Amino acid sequence: MTIVLVVLIGVTYWVSLWHGGGFWGVFFPQFFATVFGVIFTVMFAYAIWLRQQKVTKSLQLQQLLEDLKFEVSENLKWLENLKTFLGEPSRPEYISLDRGLKTFTMKCALNPEKLLLLRDFDLADEIDRTVGHCEEFNDNYHRRFRQLLVEEVVASTEQDGRQRARIAFGVEILSDVGYYRRILEQLMNKLVKQTTRSSDTPMS
Repeated sequence: MTIVLVVLIGVTYWVSLWHGGGFWGVFFPQFFATVFGVIFTVMFAYAIWLRQQKVTKSLQLQQLLEDLKFEVSENLKWLENLKTFLGEPSRPEYISLDRGLKTFTMKCALNPEKLLLLRDFDLADEIDRTVGHCEEFNDNYHRRFRQLLVEEVVASTEQDGRQRARIAFGVEILSDVGYYRRILEQLMNKLVKQTTRSSDTPMS
């Protein structure tokens, strides 16, 4: 396209010299005004696009951090409910005890696209370690929880059999609850700090 434009300008220039007249005196100012106008318009549009990209990425990062904090806070609440249950084994309800710790959002945050948003490999490593710990807890916990259900069925005919089964379950799990709670709290602290840094960073 550029070659065609140059050829047309060259042909027009030689034809105008052959015929004479003041064509180029009028054409050149208008031509350069148009060229510079197009250049500045493109540059301005590109600057606006870059700013919009920064704003969009900043909003996506904020949303990702909020989603991560929500998942971690829900896991902390679940551990607190579990701790309450273990401290009061006579309570009849399970408070969704078979659920376990959630890791869906944390795993999503480890996708390459989300990692580019985070731009913090220390935080990404912390999330990865927390996912591993949560899965380890879930494996051990679900195995013990299924064992509890079996023991309750077996002991259902005995007086206070269910309570003894829950007390034994609590002894096995309670120490784990504190350990994994500290892991989640550590991640939450880092997420809060990252949120503060991101909100303080100017988008312009």
